[in-house]
Amino acid sequence: MLRDTLTRLLGLAICSAALAAPAHAQETVKVGMLISYSGISATGGLSADNTLKLFQKKYGTEPGGKKLEFIRRDTTGPNPEVARRMAQELIVREKIEIMIGPDFTPNVLAIAPLVTEAKVPSIVPGAATQGIIGEKSPYLLRTFFSIPQSVRPMAQWA
Repeated sequence: MLRDTLTRLLGLAICSAALAAPAHAQETVKVGMLISYSGISATGGLSADNTLKLFQKKYGTEPGGKKLEFIRRDTTGPNPEVARRMAQELIVREKIEIMIGPDFTPNVLAIAPLVTEAKVPSIVPGAATQGIIGEKSPYLLRTFFSIPQSVRPMAQWA
């Protein structure tokens, strides 16, 4: 399921970046991947990397005529200070056009002001807390369920 979600995220990232880029923009689209590659959620980063390899095997490294450059940064798990610092680096130094991640609610809350100010869309593959997407930044898009979406049906069933 995570692999399917990440594959869809990559496709969405490409489409979003291609549509958002002006006609005179460079031919390389920089995609920041702000995900846990170490710590308690290192398997998420491994899945992201494996998904990226499968995506590139299927669609190549220049889908839609644009070269994709994926720049990885490790949040080390639910660590808002690290997530904010890594997001700032991706936005300011690397000049990414779109971000995939982060993957925990505290991390999303930490980067929301940065992506809003820079107008960098962030596709969030995790962070189940209700009220963080849309309310904290119009540049956040979640591809994951929220807690009420999973808990409410169980409560009604019980």
